[in-house]
Amino acid sequence: MRPAVDTVARKIVTIVFADLIGSTSLGERLDPESVNRVMARYHRAVSVPVEAHGGTVVQLLGDGVMCAFGVPRVAEDDAIRAVQAAVAMHRAFREFVDAERAMLGSVGLRIAVNTGEVVVSDEYTAGIGDPLNVAARLQQEARDGDVLIGEATERVVRDQVTLEPVGTLTLRGRAETVTAYRVVSLDRPAGAAATAFIGREDELHRLTDAYEAAVATPAARLAVVLGSPGLGKSRLLAELGRRLAPRASVP
Repeated sequence: MRPAVDTVARKIVTIVFADLIGSTSLGERLDPESVNRVMARYHRAVSVPVEAHGGTVVQLLGDGVMCAFGVPRVAEDDAIRAVQAAVAMHRAFREFVDAERAMLGSVGLRIAVNTGEVVVSDEYTAGIGDPLNVAARLQQEARDGDVLIGEATERVVRDQVTLEPVGTLTLRGRAETVTAYRVVSLDRPAGAAATAFIGREDELHRLTDAYEAAVATPAARLAVVLGSPGLGKSRLLAELGRRLAPRASVP
């Protein structure tokens, strides 16, 4: 009989890491059976929002929880659902703490979300690769109540949720720095387009080419956008500005 063949594939997944702050004190104050019951309720509280948003709880790491969006199937909205789930995890955690206040004492929760290409197999359902390491290290930089996200996730969700830059972080064990962002709210940011930008690639390429030529020379370039009222000139220019950021300052 032939041994089973491990299926290996590359996928774009979004990883969510959550970590319980203050769990060490629980072991000091409570007996092992009580700690086990509390941790089980904690895991259940933060897992429910993940599953409700279509994610998978991949691993329970003691006081940590690792989740994945994009396994077993990849979807275009994996990243935004992961961010929404992370915010919902904080809400569920606060309800859990309120219900268990007498036993828990002072505890908190920090969460990080990161997107990238990983190698997924039957053994490693969430994949192996740098995106997992970044998510784990990013979570360590978060404060209680934070949802921090990496650059790749930010590029996907920035028009759908309100974010604030945290800065460029040097993560432990990693040579390259990471630019991180904090989720402020799930409200669409002011000035963001209400719908996704579709088409108009020819016009965008022409405008982008004019920008690249101006930078390469360097010299001024003029591009004129003409069209009837309501045709989408402002939307086109807004999309151009979004794609050029942060390389260019668009007034």
